[in-house]
Amino acid sequence: MSDEMKELLDEFVVESSEQLAEVEQLLLDLGQGGGEAQEEIGAIFRAFHSMKGSGSFLGLDHLVSVTHKAESLLQIIRDANIPLLEPHIDLLYHCYDFCTEAFSVIAANGDDDAIKERAEYMAAVLLDEQDRTRRDAETGVYGDDAPAVEEEEEDLA
Repeated sequence: MSDEMKELLDEFVVESSEQLAEVEQLLLDLGQGGGEAQEEIGAIFRAFHSMKGSGSFLGLDHLVSVTHKAESLLQIIRDANIPLLEPHIDLLYHCYDFCTEAFSVIAANGDDDAIKERAEYMAAVLLDEQDRTRRDAETGVYGDDAPAVEEEEEDLA
């Protein structure tokens, strides 16, 4: 890896980690019912959007897959003006955890190959939740069949 690429990746990890710290606080606020939900949803959406765009430029396809699906879920929630439910918040926390781990892997390895399987799993869960949320928006019934995210204890760094 070139020095220039290493520098770009390091800068990406630092900036994205700062965004993740903001996401964490926003999720805490949402979980406690504080603040204007639409503003917080928008801020979280923008953070994932930024990580997706920069990650794509840097060839971090596994990270991009998850951040894109998280961004899409938030877009569905925002566009349909549906309530952000506890299962959504929990799933977004899992995305936060995934990204935190991904940034550690990227900083150590210079790529995100080591998180491929976890990324595929998270992307599938997010895609299922997108479908469920669209269905909920169409029927007006919210919260049935909350997404299940299994905890993984594996250290991939």
